[in-house]
Amino acid sequence: MEEEKLYVVLSRDNGLVCVTKEKETAEKQRKEHMSQMSTDTTDKIKQEQMKFGKEQKMKETKEVVKPKVEAPAVIPPPQPQQYAEEILSDSIQIPRLLLMQGLSDFVTAQEAKIGELVRTSDRRKFSVPCPIIPITFNNLWAISERHGNKYKWTHNEPLTAANQKLLWEWTEGKQEFKRTKCMNLFCISPDELKTELEERKKMEKGEAADPSKCALPMLISFRATSYPAGAAIMTLFQKAKRFNAFGYQMTVVLRVRQETNDDGTFHVLEALEAGTTPKELIPLCKEWYDTLTTKKVQVDEVESLEELVLGERQF
Repeated sequence: MEEEKLYVVLSRDNGLVCVTKEKETAEKQRKEHMSQMSTDTTDKIKQEQMKFGKEQKMKETKEVVKPKVEAPAVIPPPQPQQYAEEILSDSIQIPRLLLMQGLSDFVTAQEAKIGELVRTSDRRKFSVPCPIIPITFNNLWAISERHGNKYKWTHNEPLTAANQKLLWEWTEGKQEFKRTKCMNLFCISPDELKTELEERKKMEKGEAADPSKCALPMLISFRATSYPAGAAIMTLFQKAKRFNAFGYQMTVVLRVRQETNDDGTFHVLEALEAGTTPKELIPLCKEWYDTLTTKKVQVDEVESLEELVLGERQF
């Protein structure tokens, strides 16, 4: 008796799909089952992809609806103001920085002591050693007239190569006069420039600046026994020139020494180089250099500022 063959079709997980005696039928069932399995797998993948997409979209939506943090308002840089007043350059008052001598007006008025450096505009006393930034200078003759035991300054005359050999002392009638070689230096305090710079930074932030913190140049007259200090500063200008630089790119320290001769005791200025000027101060110095070299300014001439004590020798 011939054995009867049965064809069994199982699924991947060993589940029964069909049992048949026909080989063709079994093969057909197998293919149909495989096709259905492929379709189910594809559908399942699509469903998973759709589910993932929805979850991702929900996550992004949650991130988008987070509360917005407002950025701080950007303050525009300050713009140059337009003023109705016209300020003439020769109306700007440049104060002097004076070295106090025994017969100086501020000393006799007990507003200062001998050997101190005093600014005429506000009577500020600058400590010694005193750092300064030289801006520009000029040479001249300081003409003084004798009154009692001291000479009073009357006016200035240009000092040139043509007249540098003129007599230092002469008499007109019974009145005695003295001609003193003088180097007038316009300079500025680096400490006051730093203060002004801080005020300018406030303006950049939109804050109000204090105009009283503006740094003003000062004028120092190097004459008689202090003239060598002026010559030292002129040498500094010459050195700067050789490097296509300006005097205000260097800082100077002023010192005071005491001298005594047969006519009495007096004080003398000395000038020493103190390195380069801080870079952040250079633009402020240039502003004053441009003003002082292109415009005429008024120098403080009050209270017999140019006094020459008898006995001071010239160089």
